[in-house]
Parts: sequence; C-alpha cells; structure tokens
Amino acid sequence: MPKTGPHAMQRAYKEQREEAIQASLVKKEGPASEFLQTFGPTPFRDLHKKHRKFLARKEGWGTLWHLIGFREHWVRPLEDWKPKGKAIETVLRSLIDHLLCQYPMPAFWFEVWFRRGLRGYAPEDNPDLSSCTQFVKLAQGTGLHKLIQDGEFPVKFTKKQAHAFMQQRGVITVTQAVRWTQVQSFGGDRRLAETLCKTDWGEGLREEAFRAPVIQWFCNQAMIDPAQVGPLLDYIQHAKNQGNFVMKGRTARSLMRDMGEWHKELAVADRVANRQNREAQRATWVERRSPPPEKFEPSGIRNWETSRKTKDNRTGKQIQVRYSITELLTYQALHDEGRQLHHCAASYAWSVGKGQKSIWSFSIGREKQVTIEVRNPTKTVVQIRGTRNRMPTASEITYIQKWASENGLILTNRAVARGW
Repeated sequence: MPKTGPHAMQRAYKEQREEAIQASLVKKEGPASEFLQTFGPTPFRDLHKKHRKFLARKEGWGTLWHLIGFREHWVRPLEDWKPKGKAIETVLRSLIDHLLCQYPMPAFWFEVWFRRGLRGYAPEDNPDLSSCTQFVKLAQGTGLHKLIQDGEFPVKFTKKQAHAFMQQRGVITVTQAVRWTQVQSFGGDRRLAETLCKTDWGEGLREEAFRAPVIQWFCNQAMIDPAQVGPLLDYIQHAKNQGNFVMKGRTARSLMRDMGEWHKELAVADRVANRQNREAQRATWVERRSPPPEKFEPSGIRNWETSRKTKDNRTGKQIQVRYSITELLTYQALHDEGRQLHHCAASYAWSVGKGQKSIWSFSIGREKQVTIEVRNPTKTVVQIRGTRNRMPTASEITYIQKWASENGLILTNRAVARGW
C-alpha cells in the first residue's frame, strides 16, 4: 500500500513539480534547454535546482565546461554548494571556490576561468587551461615559488615578490597583479603601475624575461611624464622585434630621441600607405609624433620668491639667500632642468603644451633643488623630485607648502613621500 498522509503527499508534490520543471526546460526552446542538451549526463545537469536563473544564462557555460575538465581535483561535492550573490560572475566565483579551493585565493586569480569576459559558450571564449592549472595547484596548497621553480609560471619572482603578488588587492587580472608587484618591488610609484596596466603590457604575460628589466628601468627614471610611457613601450617593443635590443646603458633622453625618429618614420609611412585615411589613422599619434612646442602658455599660477638670512659655512658670515619657485615656459628650460637634475622633465613638453600640466623649478640661489609637477585642471601638486629621483627634504617641502598655499594648490601625500 502506498504511503498516505500530509508528508507523503508533500514529497510526491515536490517530485512531480521537479519533473514538470525538467520537462518544461527540455521542451522549451531557449538557453536552459540548450544547456541540458549540451551537458547531458554531467554533474551540472541539475544545477537549476541550485540556481535556476544561472542556467538560463549562457555567459557561464564555458567556465562550467572547464570545471568539468578539472572534476578529479574537486575537493567538495557539488551537492553541498550554496550559491552566493546575484551577478553571474559572483555566482561563478562561489562555485569555483566551493569545488576547487582548499585555501583562500586572491580575487584576481578567479579571472583565469573567464579571461575573455563572460560572453558565451564558444571555443574562442575558453579560458587559458594552463592558467586554470596554476589556479588549481595554488588553491590546493602548492606555493607560487614552487610553480616558478618548475617553470609553470612565466614570471621569475623572488620569494618576497611572490608573497607580495599573492597579497595584491584592488586589481582585476593576474597580469595587472604582476605589474603592480614589479613596480612596487623595483621602487616605482602608483602612477607608473596604473599607467602600465592601461597599455598592452597590462593585458598579457609575454616575453617576461625582456619586460621585467624594462619595467625596472622605468621605475628608476625620475620625472618622466606618464603620458609618454605608452609611446615609449611601443617603441621599445618595435626595437626589440627588429633585433637585439637591451635597456642597459640607455638614458631617458636618448630613448625619447630615438622614439621621435621612429615616429617620424611612421608618419612618412602613413602618408605613403594611405593618404585618404591618414588623419584618422594618426589621430591617436599626432601628439606623440609632432615635435614639442618651443614655448608654453603660462598656467596662471604665480611664481614665488622669498629670502632669508643664513650663515655661510665657508666664511661664517650672515648672507641673504633667495628661495624661488619658477614656472618653466620653454622646451629648452625643461631640457636644462632635466640635464641638471638628471631626470626627464623634457618628456612633459607635450602635456605642458596642451595646458594639462605645468612644471616648476624650486631653486636656492642659482642652484636648482627639485622639480615640481602640477596638474592644472585640479590645481594639484602630484610629483616633486630632486637629483636622480630623490624625494624632497622637509625644508624643501616647507617652502613648497607656502607657495602652494598662496596659489590655492593641493599638495598630495604622494607628491612628498614615496608610498602606496
């Protein structure tokens, strides 16, 4: 005799309801039906019981397909998974974490499972399986340094760098985490890391044995305009592809000169190759290829000057010393500033010519001390550097603060101290 009663009737009702839902999904034309037909007898065929809307969206199917390929590495049963979040990426992250992670993984590592975006279930959208393998090994206890020693990770990190890499926060991709780690360990600043991540070098790990010394070279340069980092990287990559190219012994000024010659060659090639579309093709390059202006318009910020008596160390007498902060309004002045303080202030010529930035020189008497970069639209002092990229002294900061206060400028912490 079949069991009767409210509990038995409730169980029978649930079973009938699930069968009806399954049948309707198969019969109904749409993503859910296509999912069931695609995956067939796989662990995910009943995933709609956990998150029905999730199955109705095709964005995550490629990730599910590759999770099946790593089924032997699953550390927890699928049946115990409890979906978290509403967005498709959040749900996927919770599924990956449940199935594969014995140890917590940084958020940026999950990107390898949907590297080209959640655009659909197609071969061209599949994630990089080698990166997925790295993810699984790291999530289940293998150290990053061990992967590097075995040649399974393309970037040669020290143990200290490997630890810093796994602690990165606020980045989206593995490549971006690598670039931030490199810039931090080489002594660069946040602006350089952000700029690198916006270039082609922030979109993939390739030729890392060549790229790491280049990034270290940029970290060692003082007062180089972030707007010129992308064009310089383009030229460096071009020179590397042409033959043997090394960064050792190169200065910022020589590299800027070589880049300018290359841009002239590209401009000529553009005119010859396609005159009709020349302006459209060169739209993003016109600023980089054109020679810098010889003179600049004043920013509207006032120069500053003061004097005080101090003791002359040689004679022991009291002398009057002049302290001044002066705007550099010619390309030659920028060039001379960079030559005397051993940095590349001349790289700012294009940005200064457009009025985006202004460059100032703080001097004591006739001796230049530090160069100051101001972002004009926001009236913000964003960088102060002395000879060979040294940070400003407390005394220099005091005078610069007075000048900034009189002109209504914002002096950022980043400008006066190296840090993140």
